[in-house]
Amino acid sequence: MLTVGIYGFNITKVTHFSFGTMFPTCKSISEIIKKMKSRDELHLTAFLELDINDANECRDILFHLTAILSFIEQRPVSFGYSLRKHESMGNLDDDYPKLINIAYSIKSTGIIIKEDYYSKNSRRYFIEAALNKIIIEKDRHYSTLLHKNVQVFSNPQRYIDVSYYLLFSGLESIARQRENDLSNNAPSVLYKYLSKFKFDIKQQDNKRPPRSLDIYSGLRNALFHNGEYQTAPMKRNGTECTFLLKDYYSYFRRLNSLVILKEANFEDGKINWDFVNYRHYFK
Repeated sequence: MLTVGIYGFNITKVTHFSFGTMFPTCKSISEIIKKMKSRDELHLTAFLELDINDANECRDILFHLTAILSFIEQRPVSFGYSLRKHESMGNLDDDYPKLINIAYSIKSTGIIIKEDYYSKNSRRYFIEAALNKIIIEKDRHYSTLLHKNVQVFSNPQRYIDVSYYLLFSGLESIARQRENDLSNNAPSVLYKYLSKFKFDIKQQDNKRPPRSLDIYSGLRNALFHNGEYQTAPMKRNGTECTFLLKDYYSYFRRLNSLVILKEANFEDGKINWDFVNYRHYFK
């Protein structure tokens, strides 16, 4: 049985999964909140005890769990050091690391799922569902979508063009696979896919640009083909307009994250599913 430390994940309750159990290092809400505010350190916040003996399967689970937990927090989470044979969670050697230093800022843009002290089972449900899709169902496109989302905030240098391309390529890839559509009309493919999840979005929406897929596709094309951070001129109500990446990036990033939840059939009744009006992430 493998027991390994978790650094930077907000958890205050013992949580059981099909693959093992997470044990928090502290149950005080104020203490965990203080630890999560650190921008250059990941604190030891829990241990994962895996109920799996196969070493390769353990490595796969830890690799994907790192991405899943990081996605939830929207900042890096790390699995650190396994316990030695004579160690236990309550009796660690003096040299067992209580934190990991990070060489870059790890500020989060906002958690995706509420903490367990606000919603007891929400995070557990998503973790189980996401890992099941990746490990059991071997859903490569879902795995790529999630890992690319995490790559956006895991790189020390965060370039908006690289970040946008990661988000767009992940979403486009899964949409084309799900719809079995390799046509050149990306907005049409994305619309067919996203409409199944009931998102308020259109192929072209002249009155509500943030809900217009042709703009997001146009921004991808401008970046990829011309290195431009704005679309080519697009006709809107008889007028030619250009749209800037900096004005639309946050909408698309939020949409990308919501799709990851939808794909896992996650619904805890607390998520604000509007990717444009999301000043409040939760209801």
